[in-house]
Amino acid sequence: MKEIPNLGGTLEDWLEGQIRRYGDWFRERPVLVDVGAYHGEFSNRFVTGEKSPFRSAILFEPNPENFAELQRKLASDERFCLERLACGDQAGQGKLVCKGIGYTGSLLARRQEMPGIRNEYEVTIVTLDDYFAQKKPPGGVGLLKLDTQGNDLRALRGAVCLLARSRPWIVVEMLATPRFDGQAKPAEITEFLEGENYFLGAAMNEFYTDTGWLAWFDACFVPRELFSMDMNSNLQRPGAGQTPGKKAKWFFKGR
Repeated sequence: MKEIPNLGGTLEDWLEGQIRRYGDWFRERPVLVDVGAYHGEFSNRFVTGEKSPFRSAILFEPNPENFAELQRKLASDERFCLERLACGDQAGQGKLVCKGIGYTGSLLARRQEMPGIRNEYEVTIVTLDDYFAQKKPPGGVGLLKLDTQGNDLRALRGAVCLLARSRPWIVVEMLATPRFDGQAKPAEITEFLEGENYFLGAAMNEFYTDTGWLAWFDACFVPRELFSMDMNSNLQRPGAGQTPGKKAKWFFKGR
């Protein structure tokens, strides 16, 4: 019996089911890459999960405070390689600006100031293509997750060889509201990945502003060669207070 995709939870919940469904494909690509790893929750979930196809993960986290937490939690586990590096489209040095919550650090300048202590760190920037050309970890990359506070498109542009060679699934944060100078727009990321022969497979974890506008969401892009669709069997993602499989109501009707 065909497994029904988990549409009622987070993108991570959906992704777990899809990874099981395409288990043989991921077992041929057993490396997970986490750019903007924060405290490692994403990588830890997918590498240590029961029957996970991932044998190892490489975590990039340039914030020294977050990196110290990564070391505390994961350094003793040989499945995790921790790198205090930022990723972009050109190698070099940069400034990571952090103000407020620790996961909001970015190489881009903020458009509006946030409350809290401001910290700036000089960081080393690498491209993923250069990194993998030197390191050559065993096995292909099956999953690439990026959360770099607006700098995700630059990190992807620095990984075109990786995308062409390993064809990883890509989880990326999409900023729908202007937060950083020069941040990537969702349409720009989508257009770039379509050019690399990917399609948008899921969009979840949506957050909205207190004025009701879409603020950000997480998207998963999948290699085009894996695309399949049954035109006679489409499922609706449950909304707030809606049970899975329930038919949606149309509130705006023609007059």
